[in-house]
Amino acid sequence: MLFAWLFFRFYIIYPEPDFENLPFPIDLNIIMALLPFVWLLFSMVFAREDYRASLRRGKLWLSFAGLLALALTIAGAVRPLLILAGDYPAPHEIMVTRIGQWYFLYLIVIAAMVMINFENTYRSSWGIYRRKLRPPILILGLMLILLLFSSSLVLLSGTINRLTFPLLGVLSALAAVMIALYFLRYEPQQSGVYVRRHAIYSSIAIIIIGFYLILAGAIGKIIQVIGGDIKLFASVLGALVAFVILLVLVLSRSIKERIKGTVEKTLHPGQIDFEEELASFSEDVAIMLDPEELTSKILELFKERLGIGKLYLFYTDPNQEHLTMTYPRDHELSEEIRIHSDGTVASWLFRHGEAMVMDDFVERLSGGGEEPEELEQLQELGVAITLPLIAKQRLVGILFLGPKADNETFTHREIQFISSIGHQFSLALFSSRLSEELLHARQIESFHKFTTFIMHDLKNSISMLSMLLQNYEANIDNTEFQKSAMTTINGAVNRMQRIMDKLKSGEKAETFAIMDCNPNEIVLSLESKLGLNDIGNVEYKKDLKDVGSIKADPDKLSEVIRNLIINALEAMPEGGKLEIATLRTDDRVIIQVSDTGLGMSSDFISSKLFKPFATTKKKGLGIGLFQSKDWVEKMHGKMIVKSTQGEGTSLSVEFPAQE
Repeated sequence: MLFAWLFFRFYIIYPEPDFENLPFPIDLNIIMALLPFVWLLFSMVFAREDYRASLRRGKLWLSFAGLLALALTIAGAVRPLLILAGDYPAPHEIMVTRIGQWYFLYLIVIAAMVMINFENTYRSSWGIYRRKLRPPILILGLMLILLLFSSSLVLLSGTINRLTFPLLGVLSALAAVMIALYFLRYEPQQSGVYVRRHAIYSSIAIIIIGFYLILAGAIGKIIQVIGGDIKLFASVLGALVAFVILLVLVLSRSIKERIKGTVEKTLHPGQIDFEEELASFSEDVAIMLDPEELTSKILELFKERLGIGKLYLFYTDPNQEHLTMTYPRDHELSEEIRIHSDGTVASWLFRHGEAMVMDDFVERLSGGGEEPEELEQLQELGVAITLPLIAKQRLVGILFLGPKADNETFTHREIQFISSIGHQFSLALFSSRLSEELLHARQIESFHKFTTFIMHDLKNSISMLSMLLQNYEANIDNTEFQKSAMTTINGAVNRMQRIMDKLKSGEKAETFAIMDCNPNEIVLSLESKLGLNDIGNVEYKKDLKDVGSIKADPDKLSEVIRNLIINALEAMPEGGKLEIATLRTDDRVIIQVSDTGLGMSSDFISSKLFKPFATTKKKGLGIGLFQSKDWVEKMHGKMIVKSTQGEGTSLSVEFPAQE
């Protein structure tokens, strides 16, 4: 808006045609001297999440620019930068003083730096964030191009056309409106823009501006030597060079990438064809459904083409709050490192959406005053590149890549290649998850079909037992024996009837009678029914604390605990130790069943334990734990398993504690 003020003040002081020389007022000189520094400061913070890091990195340049602005401000207060001329060199043009020439040289340098900053901000944005930034960056780019063009003409001719101020005033006012709309519509500190430290070295604006200034100086000098009109130079050079080439190259990503790709292929003819590798990788993973197989394939590609020797895949589970390391499974830190799905690390990487250097990522989080616990753990892995895996606007996982074998720095093109491969990998993982969910749904359907056969068998058994009872009543020899037998058989019939009713309920929505119940009473009841104190080769121990009541269905909770106890006993065919404990923390009540049996592998626990028809027992159906976990979760609890092969297993059921 300061340019709009200059425009307004310019016409306020503009006199009638009968004058010769009129110096610019002091307030205009001061505003002009301060403007470049204000632009530079603004360009380093606008739309950047890491603006503090940008200010730290550019503090030397910012301090130098500030000192020059202060010097020009003092000089402008003593002597004018510009003079309105009535007769020379043309009526009502603006002459530039000696101090003014130094000012415009300073202005060109600052304008170039500002343009580079805006370019880097735009280039570092992606997706929806880039679309948000495009309008204000476009207007600011036009204003800076006009300013750069006008300043170069000033150094060549020593004068300013009086139409320059109105044009710049209109553009600056429009830019101010676009920036205001940006701040009103979007959250500035969540722009998703993080400018890498090496971005300035690959800036296209540096090349174009340098080329433009050299060309402008050469053509201007030639025109002056041959006695031509400098305005001819302005029309040709301004229209063709400044407004077309500079604008397109600064704002067009596709053209920049083509130029950079051509340069890299020319300078490095032996470098791999990333486009061909991407197409080949997409074809290979199209038919893969196993996440571990997919990860092995991407590691093979990165190792062969980029020299990356290790990577770590953290995969999301819809039923968990953390991303866990699923590749490699046998890593010593796989059980320790957990990345919270809604935490700082996952949220920031999801918003960034592309591969980035780990050091830059750490600097970004540390610069913002955030130091998540996961960050220190990830640094122990020796990570060089972070790659968020996003598909259908969802975070599927995070891939962390190790350094190259030769410890060379990753080039910009290599990071782009990693991002492209990561996108294909994300879609493949997403498809794998959908296929797994579909398979799970089909297994559930098969489970319901299977229960139909079970009910048929139970019904036949009940009919046979009923007939046996009828025949027994007609052939009683020993009254006491017959009474005992009838009681036992009648109980068996009733139990099978209950089993059949439960199996039938699987075809419709189950009902839960949620009420206050005491876990200790349920455990003691099962202890008596199952005769836990009378099992010869099993040492039984209980440790029941005063845990109070919980909200649950007592019948279903009893079945869950019964299932855990039976599983524990079956896991100790040669005998062992069975322990049942209840305890209470601040907000949870825990029921724990532990054994010293065979245990389970971490791979089985993570991929098969709670799924139907998955079992380690020879005669097991693999349904008990699947149903138990489902019931517990429907009663707002959760089930936790800890197991070590050859040492034993501990299964816990947790419920919210009541006051």
